Amino acid sequence: MRKYFLLTAVAMLATSNASAATNESANIQVIGNIVNTSSFSCSELNFGNVYLQADDTGYFGVGTADTRGNTTGSVANITDYNPALCTGIKADLTNDYTLIVPERINLTGVESDVDGFAYLSSIHLLDYELHGTLNIPADLKEGGEISGSFSIVIIQ
Repeated sequence: MRKYFLLTAVAMLATSNASAATNESANIQVIGNIVNTSSFSCSELNFGNVYLQADDTGYFGVGTADTRGNTTGSVANITDYNPALCTGIKADLTNDYTLIVPERINLTGVESDVDGFAYLSSIHLLDYELHGTLNIPADLKEGGEISGSFSIVIIQ
């Protein structure tokens, strides 16, 4: 009987140890550096009028337009476009700096059944002007006004 009691006790200890191994915890330290930024302002990033041209089947494919007037794909022409003029920037833009911007900004107002919304990408700052590329999705439902907003940070 004593033999069975010892075997049962050992089995219970083994079970308890196995259960304890799956319960784990950790204490993580959080650190960071809060940095205040000064503010500056930028005018609207305006893509003006973007003219699309359908192919022979009446299909609008993917296209792009940028704030320098360059177009690709189904974008036949762009008029009245202007980069955003940024004023009040205290950073010396002739030296090294980092511009923190989103990689992609979805815009409302123009949607496609195939590729979703029009979006802004390739945002960059050049001589206090903020430039970007407007990406037009394929197979638009209809034309319309596009809009959106985003924040940028300059670190020097």
